[in-house]
Amino acid sequence: MTEGRVAHGRFLFTGTVELFDDHGFDRVRQVGKHAWIVSRTVDPER
Repeated sequence: MTEGRVAHGRFLFTGTVELFDDHGFDRVRQVGKHAWIVSRTVDPER
């Protein structure tokens, strides 16, 4: 059951860094041995 529980942002969008690489994300900062902060700018008109 998830009602009334809080989901921390770091768990909302997870996947391998290679998956994000394949979809145009840039590696911004390494935060662990196998963990990265990634970023992607999207066109608001799309």
